[in-house]
Amino acid sequence: MATGQPKRGLMVAAQGGPVGVRGHRVRDVAKAEERRREILSGAARAFARSGYDATNMDQIAHQCGLAKGHIYHYFRSKEEIFTEIRVDAVSRAIDALVAVAPLVDNDPELALRKAVAAVIASAFLAASATAFL
Repeated sequence: MATGQPKRGLMVAAQGGPVGVRGHRVRDVAKAEERRREILSGAARAFARSGYDATNMDQIAHQCGLAKGHIYHYFRSKEEIFTEIRVDAVSRAIDALVAVAPLVDNDPELALRKAVAAVIASAFLAASATAFL
């Protein structure tokens, strides 16, 4: 039985090895993470094309070039995929803002300008990744 907190879809089994969301043993963690990223990219393209409500798991699977069952091997639902896409986008925006934070004490106006530019750049990168990957 799997125990521990999930990290990017993997948990640690009682025996100490990583397991996926469906309890399968993960032999190659790097390959599993790469496949998850591919699925997230394909899902982002599908969401960008049709919108969240109109996108289903069949469309996500088609966009990824995988069988729908293979998607469920890595994710429990469309909602889980969408949540991970959004969490990743917010994390990138926060990272960009953290890089600007040291400027606040010396030049608040410059810090604000750089913060706004960082958030816009992060949003643009997220949108372009969603639309063109």
